[in-house]
Amino acid sequence: MNRLLLAFTALFIISCKGGMTGKLSNENHLINESSPYLLQHAHNPVDWYPWDDVALDKAKTERKIILVSIGYASCHWCHVMEKESFSDTAVARLMNQELVNIKVDREERPDIDNVYMTACQAANQNGACGWPLNVLCTPEGRPFWVGTYLSKQDWMNLIHSMTSSYNEDPNNMEKMASQIERNMRQINDGFVIAPEKTADAQLLEKAFSTILGQCDQIHGGRNSDLKFPLPVMWNFCLQYGLSYKNNYAVELAHLTARKMMNSGLYDQLSGGFARYATDAQWKVPHFEKMLYDNAQLISLYSALYKHNKNEDYRIKLNQTVQFMFSDFKNSESAYYSSYDADSDHEEGKYYTWTYSEMKTLLSSLPQFPLFEKLYQISEAGNWEHGRNVLHPAMSLGQIAKEAKQDEQSLRTKMNECHKILLEARKKRNKPALDDKVICSWNGLMLKALCDAYTATADENYFSQAKLLAQFLKTKMIKPDGSLFRIYKNGKASGSGFLDDYASVILGFQRMYELSFDEQYLNDAKPMLNFILQHFSDEQGLYFYYNSDLDKELIARKKEMEDQAMISSNALAAEALYNMGLLYDQREWLDRAKRMIENTVHQVSETAPVFYTHWLNLYIRSVKAPYEIAIVGQEAQKLNLKLQSNFIPNAIFLGGETEGSLELLKEKLQDGQTMIYVCRNKICKLPVDDVEKSLKLIN
Repeated sequence: MNRLLLAFTALFIISCKGGMTGKLSNENHLINESSPYLLQHAHNPVDWYPWDDVALDKAKTERKIILVSIGYASCHWCHVMEKESFSDTAVARLMNQELVNIKVDREERPDIDNVYMTACQAANQNGACGWPLNVLCTPEGRPFWVGTYLSKQDWMNLIHSMTSSYNEDPNNMEKMASQIERNMRQINDGFVIAPEKTADAQLLEKAFSTILGQCDQIHGGRNSDLKFPLPVMWNFCLQYGLSYKNNYAVELAHLTARKMMNSGLYDQLSGGFARYATDAQWKVPHFEKMLYDNAQLISLYSALYKHNKNEDYRIKLNQTVQFMFSDFKNSESAYYSSYDADSDHEEGKYYTWTYSEMKTLLSSLPQFPLFEKLYQISEAGNWEHGRNVLHPAMSLGQIAKEAKQDEQSLRTKMNECHKILLEARKKRNKPALDDKVICSWNGLMLKALCDAYTATADENYFSQAKLLAQFLKTKMIKPDGSLFRIYKNGKASGSGFLDDYASVILGFQRMYELSFDEQYLNDAKPMLNFILQHFSDEQGLYFYYNSDLDKELIARKKEMEDQAMISSNALAAEALYNMGLLYDQREWLDRAKRMIENTVHQVSETAPVFYTHWLNLYIRSVKAPYEIAIVGQEAQKLNLKLQSNFIPNAIFLGGETEGSLELLKEKLQDGQTMIYVCRNKICKLPVDDVEKSLKLIN
């Protein structure tokens, strides 16, 4: 009898004799967890465990295959697999009999996700890796099969095949696991300490040329059928273009930003960006909204607005910040993780419209025909099920010109339509909220609020930044400088990872640069020392993602690639560099420079698209950053005015007094507020006017 027939025979027996196959219950071991993602599975008939010693010991004792199933609360395909497979009693009986089933929230335990995602890349070198990430492991937790979403029948067939093979000869699985581990080591050991090389401006030019070749120069973004915002990439293009007078780079950043904000990716009614677009023209989003995307995009649009004062940037920037305040901010002034893509078991239903719905709400308005034209809405719809995504087909200026109307007047009329639709949308069932607070993502949001404040001078943004910084200080930072990862229901939990530390340090550093309150630096310094002590690798160069105080996993990974978020090692390098400048700490500066140059020299010609923040930092190796000191009674006022300009390669320090920082010594002049523009601690003659200081910088 062949294996396939055996599989179907076993499935028939399991389905007909459920009493023999393990418990089916109204709840499982996830019921006491706080993670919204885990709680989504707490009533599955699958006997899920959280990642803990109980589950791992059970697998070893019973010599069972472990399933590690990883996802997150707003993951659409996670919901699909949960509904199709994990809620099905026949599937659950099979899983409960043959496997020890572990559910992991990747946002709570990114270290576990990183390890098994690397295993996926090692096992499926040209295959899909995403979420839900399903990993079959030996009883010791060594992965031997890794994949993503499977249909119900494919999933059951896989379990039958793998468990039958395991029961016949466990050594087969051990051999598969060993091969994956060898491939994982090659991935993890990809960065060696290269021979020292001098900084080379041509390296940046070659890297940008490679990046440009992978970008869509018509619609912006990368050349891909799925388009992610990737704010780190456009930040690099903007900074590189301005630093090296490359107009192509600057325009690519602006082109992408314009296309993203005038698209279905951007919520035209409430503000805020979806996670990615499902087409090359940004028309239809994957509707989930993530804190990390929106925080980074707030910083990007702040920089773009500073660069050219495009009023549309300011409008979208303010709308997005207000959206974060209204929909993401909790009662303690921290920010939730994400919103689901689905509502009423349908993707995008909350955000999309039938033609009849819009006609009922808007047809009495004289501007409705122009609204139809702007968004190209129709009875057939521009998406699934006859529904319409609000994707502007042309610019408001074009519509106004064709209609022979004033653009600002037309904008007011379109906003009237938006408000009516938004009020109607609020009456719908809202997508599910993942209400946990993630430390690193809130660090990104803290920096975003600071950036938005410098771009717009809106005092409320800085007030909210202060409240968020206070939350992080009192709820997430321990007395020894270590961090919690998660905050939910009034309780902090989980050990912080490298991105948590680096993001919060950078957020506190920005708070210092705006307030000139050294307490923010004093709070950041112990966190930096904790990174150096507990995350450093054996060579004293890079950092591991988790600390040496955490319980060991099957591998300890270094996160290097910049993708939807900046890699934790790049963030750590930036934190070391900036804090080294502010504290005049040569050891920190030297290590940061070695990290940056060592990385860039290994990737600049092969894969620069995945290392754009490293490239951004590398510009500092070529062109030393400005150290801008503002000292005197008017320091705060001049500081905000100066930072309203796009000056990316700089740190700011100062205050009404000299404070305690070495770079401020002997810079206070009685009765005057002076601006010192310095490089490598060598300062030009001080000036008392922002315009004069900008000339010194330029």
